[in-house]
Amino acid sequence: MGQPRLRTKTYPLLELESLAFANIYVVNRPTRFEEFQYLGDKRTQIVYDLDAVNDDEVMATITQCVAEGKAIAFGPDSLDEARNRGYRTLCS
Repeated sequence: MGQPRLRTKTYPLLELESLAFANIYVVNRPTRFEEFQYLGDKRTQIVYDLDAVNDDEVMATITQCVAEGKAIAFGPDSLDEARNRGYRTLCS
């Protein structure tokens, strides 16, 4: 099956003083879950905030979870809904 595709988007940012363009890095999100902020791991009952992931090891865990089909999104897409379903954050 292979690794799931991750999409990266960059947007030009106009700096008014120098009129130079820069790129803003947007967090990678797994393709099937690109519209969701919170992603749960069914194996460990941990919920990840995809906008706050800044660790390569955590991103590798998320990628593996999606590849194995053990990822879940929540509706509504909120941390409260994840907690209602018994998921906990990585830090707790």
